[in-house]
Amino acid sequence: MRVAVGATRGRVIRLLLTESLVLSLLGGAAGLVLANWGMGALLRVMPSDITRQSDIHIDGLALLFTFALALATGVIFGLIPAWSAARVDLHDALKEGSGRGAGTTRQARARSVLVIAEIALSLVLLVGAGLLMGTFRNLVRTQTGFERAMCCRRSSGSRAGTIRPTGSTRTTRT
Repeated sequence: MRVAVGATRGRVIRLLLTESLVLSLLGGAAGLVLANWGMGALLRVMPSDITRQSDIHIDGLALLFTFALALATGVIFGLIPAWSAARVDLHDALKEGSGRGAGTTRQARARSVLVIAEIALSLVLLVGAGLLMGTFRNLVRTQTGFERAMCCRRSSGSRAGTIRPTGSTRTTRT
């Protein structure tokens, strides 16, 4: 459509690449928001006796990696369709009667293969996520064989630093 009203190929490529970059950066930002929310949720359910809970955070390197990955994704997956859309021969596309400029059967077949690959990869990702959630549920339900709260006692007093296992009279020095 833009080519029909006089836009140059470079202008069409820049426009489509900009749209792709904006979408990928918004997706990266949404991923960071979800990561922050998920980390907060995990910290709330984490046992309080785990040391260094205050050190758990999303650091600058993770932010930089997310930004770079979103930028690379936007460029890579935006440049190919933009280049393809800019190469459409307007005369042949209008002659076919298709306002979209479907291109050759080879291009249509390539698009179909890409759609099928995307659906297959999405399915693999969903199955993997389901298996991961099932494994996590099973790990949480696993009986470890001891009660963490009654495992050992730390005595204070004249022998500070000694740990005495519950139900034992033997003392171990730490």
